[in-house]
Amino acid sequence: CSTTPWQLDGVVSALKSDGYGELIPAHNGTVVVDPVEGSINNKHKVVEEKHGLKSVFLDYPPVEWVPYRPKAKMLVLDDIFPEGIRIPDMFIGKNVLHLPTVKTHVFTTMTGAMKNAFGGLLNQKRHWTHSVIHETLVDLLNIQQEIHPRIFAVTDGTFAGDGPGPRAMRWHEKNVILAGADQVAIDAIAAKMMGLNP
Repeated sequence: CSTTPWQLDGVVSALKSDGYGELIPAHNGTVVVDPVEGSINNKHKVVEEKHGLKSVFLDYPPVEWVPYRPKAKMLVLDDIFPEGIRIPDMFIGKNVLHLPTVKTHVFTTMTGAMKNAFGGLLNQKRHWTHSVIHETLVDLLNIQQEIHPRIFAVTDGTFAGDGPGPRAMRWHEKNVILAGADQVAIDAIAAKMMGLNP
């Protein structure tokens, strides 16, 4: 819900010009944001229509959430989801490209490339993980490394946010974009830029 339309447009344009044709924008909802409304209000739908892309909404059919048993030992997700971890079946075997923004978060200090998987890989009970967010992010990165052939992120810091983010943050014009295949490194740089200890 925080991806900016220019970020989405720029990344899609670059991927298409490099010959990547099978792009699937995936939107997730939150406890306070409906993904369909978010795609309209945040101008994602306009960008997707411009590029002829058909988006999916992870909270609604035809996306199916299937049981997933990670190979890596989970630090906390097995305890939070004792009935089993479920992930969207459409993600398995596909590359993923996260489009987070540089911003603070009231529960997790900051949110970025690693936490972007939070919305895509965890179901509606994911807010229960905020108290153990560091361990959750390690678990999510392990799952991503198991299911995605490649993981990439383009973090938009053209505007960055501090204060009680992500919904009530104060914005600052920073004109920075971070991109790479190492989500930990990208988040460390974003943290350092925000004056936080990476």
